[in-house]
Formats: sequence, structure tokens, C-alpha cells
Amino acid sequence: MKRASFRRKPESSLIDRSVLDTGLRRYDVPAVRAFTVILFVLTVTSCASAPEVDAPDLPFDVPAAWAGDKGANAGTPRDQWWRDFNDELLNKYVDEAFANNPGLEVAAARIDAASALARIAGAGELPELIGGFRAQRQQQIFTGIPTPSGAPLKSRADTFGLSLDLSWELDLWGRVRSEHAAALADVEASVADYHGARLLLAAHVVKAYVLVYDAQTQLQIAEESLASAQSVVSTVERRFNAGTRGAIDVSFAKSDEATLRAAIEQRKQALDASRRALEVFLGRYPAGAIEVTEDLIMLPQSPPVGLPAGVVARRPDLIAAECRLAAALQRVDAADAALYPRIALTASAGTTSNELEDLLDGDFSVWSIAGNLLQPIFNNGRLTAAVDLADARQAELMANYANTALTAFFEVERALAAQAYVVNQNAALREASMQAERALGLAQSRYESGTGDILSVLEAQRRSLQARSQLASLDRACSEIRVELHLALGGGFGG
Repeated sequence: MKRASFRRKPESSLIDRSVLDTGLRRYDVPAVRAFTVILFVLTVTSCASAPEVDAPDLPFDVPAAWAGDKGANAGTPRDQWWRDFNDELLNKYVDEAFANNPGLEVAAARIDAASALARIAGAGELPELIGGFRAQRQQQIFTGIPTPSGAPLKSRADTFGLSLDLSWELDLWGRVRSEHAAALADVEASVADYHGARLLLAAHVVKAYVLVYDAQTQLQIAEESLASAQSVVSTVERRFNAGTRGAIDVSFAKSDEATLRAAIEQRKQALDASRRALEVFLGRYPAGAIEVTEDLIMLPQSPPVGLPAGVVARRPDLIAAECRLAAALQRVDAADAALYPRIALTASAGTTSNELEDLLDGDFSVWSIAGNLLQPIFNNGRLTAAVDLADARQAELMANYANTALTAFFEVERALAAQAYVVNQNAALREASMQAERALGLAQSRYESGTGDILSVLEAQRRSLQARSQLASLDRACSEIRVELHLALGGGFGG
């Protein structure tokens, strides 16, 4: 299988290397030359670091400019993009979500877990030093030796010992270093996942906030329509009592009024559900009591989207996929290195005596040093299968990276195209709303003058409500498209 090879640029590293590298430790064991030899070898052996990689080549052509907006090539999205809505309450809610959302805490905990695994993987690059204390009392019985009393001869002895035991695998083929580097790449992936979780959480909060605002607006429109319908009912009843209109007109008007009352309850339910959803994103109990602004939400300008190539370097999910691919490549190297001999050094130094107070006396010192060479001969294909597994995992993650990149480009292009479509929709719906209001006024005037019928009034009223509701929904859709575009571009990575 052809193996990918790539390097990440150092400036794109996501983690503080000083936090993760184990570094060199000093062991003060005086007067033991064997330890000095091992520590000299240690000082010339470098510790692993996260692999430096560039993004791998994609199996499809990436255009120089976006198809959805040929002119969108300047600048990059703002990190704290939600502040462009100029709503202080929204800014407060996003900060609250960052501080209290349990899902974000899960992502943060995964960084800690990955960091711990990296430290575990890197521990093998340095010697393992174990201190020990031993106290032993032994009794022996000698049979067949005559004694005056006829009882068996017994011997009892105490033994005490102090020791420092050192063991270390000389990583000549880089197996341990590769495993450590893979674990460090996993940490970088978990950091990118955390940034992605923050970005997604901010998007959820903004969209939930806009949804609550839209639900409030829809309820207000329905209540205004109900007031208009009740006015029509009063007019129809007055004319019915005067004998100029029939009972059927009253029934039609009251039916329309009842339908609007039901619509109001439905929109109250939608408002309640949207409030509870927003509270959950903030880490609050979903009591349905949260409030949002009553002022008109200002739609921010479309963000600078840069070039398609910039998305690869900016989106957290692509960076995470790239880091995991780098980790897979390191594990391929580790699996290859496992096929070669392992060389292990062991050393021990200390004191032993029959008297406890002699343990600190150098005259009772003991030491040993040994080396082991282990070469796999037969393991029923286990090691070669491990190489095949690592190769397959690399191929899987390479395909996953390409799929993630393709999805990213799709999401950006879809959001850019949607922006153009909603502009046309907005113009058409505003015209529809204006004409519906005009038709309603004409229908009511004709009905009051006796030249029109009640059905024309009710139909005009229904169309006016529908047009106003659709226009409000389109305002919400415009805000959501802005959010989706920021999300697709990877905006807010540093926020």
C-alpha cells in the first residue's frame, strides 16, 4: 500500500509542547558508574514531538475562487463573529454557554485524557527508575545433624536491603518515539475538536436566540391578526342585527376568529419550546423563562470568506482529521519498528546487610547491569497483522479527511448560494405582503359599503397573515444562513 507522507507547519501547532513533553529527569545516584553510562546514552536520545505535517493532497480539484461568490476572496472571518449582531444580551448568552455548557466540558475533558495518554506513551522514551526497600527474616531447619537436646538444628537470619532499579528500552528503530508522536497528534486533534465544539455551540446559541425572537414575532403577528378578525366579527354582527347581512356571514367570520385563536396557542407552544432549547444550550434548567431582545435583530453583513484553500487551514474538523491522519502515519512507523529487535538495558544498585543500620554504609553496596536483545521469531503473524491494521487505519483516515474536506466545501458553497436566493425571496415577499395589506383594506371597504362579500374579506385577511408570517420567517432564515456560513468557514476558531 502506498503510504502518505506529509508535514504540518510548526506555526499551526495547536498545543503547548512544554505541557506535553515529558522532558529529561535527573537521577542522582553517586558512585555508580553503570548508571552514568546509561544516562549518557539518554542525553543523546531525543524525545518525540507531535509530527509536523502539511495538509495531504485531495482527490478532487479545489477551485481558486468560490463558485457561489466569485468576488468573495478578501479577508478571513472574525473570530467572535456573533458580536456582529450588535446584541449585548446575545453576547452574554454565548459567554454563558462557553462557561456552563456540559457538552463543551466533555470536549475539554477529552483534551485532558488525550494529554494523559500522550504522557503515558512518552514515558517509554526515558528510563524507568524504581526505589525499593526489603526486609526479610528467614529460618532454616537442618535435619540429620545430631544435637545434645535431640531437637532439629535451626538457623534464623535477618536481611535488609535498599535498591534503585533502572530499566530502559533503547529505541533504536523509533517505535516508542513514533507511538509518542502519534499520541501527541491525538492531543492536537482533541484540541481542534474542542475549538470545533465551541464554534458549534456558539452557532447553536445564536440560532436558538434568533428562533426565540422569531417565535415572539410570529406570536405578535397572530395576535394582531386575531384583533383584526375580532373587528370583522363585530362589523358582521352589527350588519346582521341590522338585517343587511345573513347568518352565514357571521359563521364565516367567527370560524376565522376561532382558527386564529388556535394558531395563537400553537405559536405560544413554539415560543415556549424555543426558550427551553436556548436554556439547555446555556447549561440552564429548561424552565422556559429566558428572554431575548424585543428590538429588531440587525442582520450583520456577510463575512469575508477568503479563498477555498483557506478553509482547509481554518476549519477545526479538517484540522482534527489532519492530525488524526498524522497519528495514523506514526502508528504505521511504530508497527514497522516492532518487527525489529528490541534492546533493553537493566541496572540495579543498592546495599544489603544483616543489620538495618548498615544500609547507608558504602561497604555493603551491591550493583548489577545487564542488556537484553529480543527478536521476534514466531508469533503466528501477529506483528505483520498489526502493520496491515495500521496501513488500513491510515487509508481510512485519508479517505475521511477527503470526505470531511468535500463536506466543508459543500457547506460553504451552499451557504453562499442561499444568501443570493434569500435576497430575491425577500424582495418578492415584501411585495406580496404589501399587496396583501392593500387587498385586505379594499375588501373591508367594499364589504362595509355593501358591494363586497365576507369571503373576500376573510381570504384577504388570511393572505395578509401568511405574507407577514413568511416575511418574518425569512428574516430568521437570513440570520441562520449567516450563522451557517460562519460555521462552514470555521469562523470563531480563536474566539
